[in-house]
Amino acid sequence: QNENPLEYLDSEVLEISQTSEVGELQTLSITYPLDDENINKTRTLFKIGNKVWVPGTNGLDPCLYVISNSTKYDYWDKNHIVIELEEVLVELNYVELFQQYSAETKTINKTLLEEQFGKYYNIGTVESCMGSRGNVALNGTMTKLELLRFIEEETSNIFKTRYEKDKNNNIIHRYLDFLQPGNAGKEHDTVIDLSFNAENIEYEVDEGNTYRAIAPEFSLNSNISASNVISSAGVGSVASTEMTRADLQKV
Repeated sequence: QNENPLEYLDSEVLEISQTSEVGELQTLSITYPLDDENINKTRTLFKIGNKVWVPGTNGLDPCLYVISNSTKYDYWDKNHIVIELEEVLVELNYVELFQQYSAETKTINKTLLEEQFGKYYNIGTVESCMGSRGNVALNGTMTKLELLRFIEEETSNIFKTRYEKDKNNNIIHRYLDFLQPGNAGKEHDTVIDLSFNAENIEYEVDEGNTYRAIAPEFSLNSNISASNVISSAGVGSVASTEMTRADLQKV
């Protein structure tokens, strides 16, 4: 598809943040100065459905994005706009549905991927699945993007998109690879320098699957004498009681 350029953004004045996670859509956030003199043009440029092409420069991955949310306008404080975008893979949510009414086991190979996704992406590298996980029972009704995620879940392989702009025109070629987990990541060779190309480094740990428990520790080898202040015995009186092994086992 030949894209129709509407405007070239000034890379000197924009702030851009790209997020890429395995098994998720790539997302992009752009902060751009607000054009006070032609606000209607700005609204036309950054309306939902328009696309933004990001070439592979300054450590970013080449990717074609689509504006998926309303643009946020800050007229008074910082006089800028914030645009939130998603990778065009999200468009698989809005094409014809996958429908299979009887469970049928199919082998996930290049032929099947071209049948399901070849209308929207060029099917690139297709790696074999580990063991027998390449045979998947497909049935039900789901969007094409849900089908893509279902295949990932069942096979453990990962779909990875690639985008390349044609050198001679405005066609952006879309590729869909199907890779084993060990080959789906990206190796970054850029040196991180907090005084040059990075503002800060953050390390996040998901503790959703972890927990801590706090419990008293008792020795069951002998009885323990406990001294308690008993108000009924008089002010300042101390009475001594003993806890038995059976009592401890109830704690």
